[in-house]
Amino acid sequence: MMMYHNAGTRTVRAAVAACLFSGMIAGPALLAYEPPLKPAPIEEAFLLPVPVPGALPTTTNAQPATGSAPVTPAGVAKVTNSSPATSEDIQRQISENVNRMQTFDQKHLGDTVSDEELQRVFKDFKIQKAASSDATTRQQAVRELPFRQMSQKDQMRCQQVLSKVSLYRHMPTISFEVDPQAYQYFVSHPDVAVAIWRGLGVTKMNLYQTGPQEYECDDKAGTQAVVDYLFRGNGVQVVYVDGDFASPFLNKPIHGSAIFALKSELKPQADGRFFVTHTADVFISFPSTAIETAAKLISPISNVIADRNFREVSLFVHTMSKAMQNQPSWIEQMANKMDGVMPDRKAELISLTATVYNDERRRQQSLTGVVPAMKQGQ
Repeated sequence: MMMYHNAGTRTVRAAVAACLFSGMIAGPALLAYEPPLKPAPIEEAFLLPVPVPGALPTTTNAQPATGSAPVTPAGVAKVTNSSPATSEDIQRQISENVNRMQTFDQKHLGDTVSDEELQRVFKDFKIQKAASSDATTRQQAVRELPFRQMSQKDQMRCQQVLSKVSLYRHMPTISFEVDPQAYQYFVSHPDVAVAIWRGLGVTKMNLYQTGPQEYECDDKAGTQAVVDYLFRGNGVQVVYVDGDFASPFLNKPIHGSAIFALKSELKPQADGRFFVTHTADVFISFPSTAIETAAKLISPISNVIADRNFREVSLFVHTMSKAMQNQPSWIEQMANKMDGVMPDRKAELISLTATVYNDERRRQQSLTGVVPAMKQGQ
């Protein structure tokens, strides 16, 4: 019998902030996230290896193509390829990535990395289309929601938000290299992403799974929300968020609800790699007319913050996928540090990493005819 964290009897409502964090990967923390005072810059010295098209990471002691023996989960920590990136590089990169997320409480809202700079550094990460909030896009997004495939209860929750939309945002369309299994895992288990962030010491937020499709979010600063997956399938994830958003700028928490719909498409490339192209639609509803009016006044700022945070969460998944392929020992170390997740999550993450790592070695072997060498003890 599956055991979930006890949801208790406390009342938790919505956070607009939690809305973005909830739908995707680690969805709820986009605005409910607790960042440092100043975003960290990108440092090229700490990039994961990005192979030039047609090339492969350099390997040592290449062996004849005799087939690559799978790495068992227990052995993940002891093997790695000869990529120039180290575990320390990966940890630094992911920490900087998460630290660039922003909230209204941050002192340096405008001090962040531009899309152009990010794409210059990360060659396999592209902003394909800018975000928008226009009415035509919103109407199309509503038509594309899979209402007929939801339960009557979930349809009603969607309609409650859609009947009184205070704010709408169509997120940037982003394309990046990622292992398909890694992508699906983080989309399906946002609590794992949050636990990794806690293990890195970059957030205090908790995201507890309380049921097969339900989570509770608590940012330890007054924001609490319930996060429910209403639909998963066919490249679409629809999430409902309901909670209270707290901020030093507010006399008391504000209540809100949201629908977050993530749409993604995974495509294989000629060299065996995969790229995902995804975007999301966010519908936010405030019961208070006064709060809705205020939210619309500051929407030019909140939209920019939401867009950037969606970008950074996407980059996190891209980076984690690269880490699984190149530095599985670091992933196992982080898995063993995770807390606040269901007991099976650690073993799942380690096993997935072994699969992703072996798949990448086989992909390289299919292109070069040699088995990439492994280094022991890393």
